[in-house]
Amino acid sequence: MNGERKLRVLAILPDAPAAASTGGAVRAYHFLRALLQHTDVQAYVLSGGNGQHPDALLQNSGRIHWCGLRTTEHSGGKTGAAQRVLRTLLMPWAEHGRRLMLAGENLCVQRSRMTGFGIGHRCYALMLLALFAVTRRLCRLDTGDIHVRGAAVDVAFKKILTEPSEWRPDVIWLEHSYLYSVGERLRKHFPRAQIVVNAHNVEQQLKTMIGKSQKTSSGRWWGLQEAALMGDIERRMVREAALVYCCSEADRMRFQKLHHATACQLTVVPNGVDTEYFRGTASEKSLETLIFTGTAGYKPNDDAVQWLVERILPGILQVLPGVRLILAGMNAGARWGHYQQEGMIEVHCSVPDMRPLLSRAVVSVVPLQSGSGTRLKILEALSSGCAVVSTSIGAEGLDVKAEQDLLIADSEAEFVNAVCRLLQDDELRTTLCEHGRQLVEQRYDWRALEQRAVEILATAIL
Repeated sequence: MNGERKLRVLAILPDAPAAASTGGAVRAYHFLRALLQHTDVQAYVLSGGNGQHPDALLQNSGRIHWCGLRTTEHSGGKTGAAQRVLRTLLMPWAEHGRRLMLAGENLCVQRSRMTGFGIGHRCYALMLLALFAVTRRLCRLDTGDIHVRGAAVDVAFKKILTEPSEWRPDVIWLEHSYLYSVGERLRKHFPRAQIVVNAHNVEQQLKTMIGKSQKTSSGRWWGLQEAALMGDIERRMVREAALVYCCSEADRMRFQKLHHATACQLTVVPNGVDTEYFRGTASEKSLETLIFTGTAGYKPNDDAVQWLVERILPGILQVLPGVRLILAGMNAGARWGHYQQEGMIEVHCSVPDMRPLLSRAVVSVVPLQSGSGTRLKILEALSSGCAVVSTSIGAEGLDVKAEQDLLIADSEAEFVNAVCRLLQDDELRTTLCEHGRQLVEQRYDWRALEQRAVEILATAIL
């Protein structure tokens, strides 16, 4: 690739990639695997690992560097008040900004819905909102600073820029569009490098949808400020980056509309599934078990679970009283644990291997009403031999046909009817399962998608 030597890639990942985890971690894993196999890559992971990763790929030859910050215990008792004040005064501006952003996110979005949120809290929240709005316009804020992982960016920069080396990247690879401002900072040190972004979502659209769905005015205002910040950064991305991988044609069109004159190559490489890893058998399945998988704490998933448990499931139980529901995913116990009911709803938290649960379920339900990108949960379910009922938004970006690969239902009544149809009609369910498995084998197997991603990179970076 790229003449006589391999392409040199400096990759920045916000979280630890994994072969079977959250959707973002899985997509990052497979793109990183392709880079490790076909390029000279140095990858920096901002959080979520200590280098002792169970996956053999991620222990690869010292080319993956873990930058997650670790807390240290200081001996000699508590820090004195004067020391704490001095430390705060001498704190870098960026760290002050990060703490301000985190305080605003916590106060305006999380705590604003709690009881006891009084007039003093509201005034403080308004002050933080005003500071956010002003600093977003006066400064080119780094979206990484809105997240807890933001401080780890400095650790990554220190590792990258202080190590004496003649190695210079041809490509600055960014996992997620919200890290584009990090790429801009890196390009000041490596001006010949071209920026490539693996965009898991259109973050402006996602933040706007999440902001508008907040139940409090401060939560909505904060979400829309974040959406505006994401929009500023993604507009620069589509104007200046060399290549952006999109999850779907719908996302590609949304990025295209962000800037009228872009030289950026926007190309679609969809999410995929390891069809050998996710392979279910009909003999293991229970004819009355439904499953929803996803990361708890991600608002589109939380809203979907609430709608599913409080509105859709009661309608199904009126027709089929013996139905059971499995809710499974990272942080599910903390977020969805209160829904657990003996003999009806199971909640499984941070499941290391989802296959045993998918093998029990006969129908995977995806009642998403917001979000972006494409849903790995649908591909994993189809590969595992589950029939799928999804909303139009849930199935967006996937090349699926209603009534052939899955059922589409957008209202409460439609969703109840679709699930009941599948549970009562063995022939329809079997047909959907067979077509779904064929679809993922032909169009969404990760091995083929990895090769396609590498070929696109080789063509785009000259």
